[in-house]
Amino acid sequence: MRRAVAAITGSAVCVLLLAGYGALDVTDAVPGPLTTTPPPTASPLLADPALGPGVSASVVDAVTGAVLY
Repeated sequence: MRRAVAAITGSAVCVLLLAGYGALDVTDAVPGPLTTTPPPTASPLLADPALGPGVSASVVDAVTGAVLY
């Protein structure tokens, strides 16, 4: 009997967690397959005046060492 209760409880928790993540994904609060807004690009982020006048950035692939940006 205890195993059945534990299995039902565990399943219910999993379903609730997945439903919560799905709801957050739909509202674009977390990234995921249901996200509708595109990710921000680097140019507007680097133009933010809060960063000051001298801004630079470099993005490097950690596996290959290739410069991506």
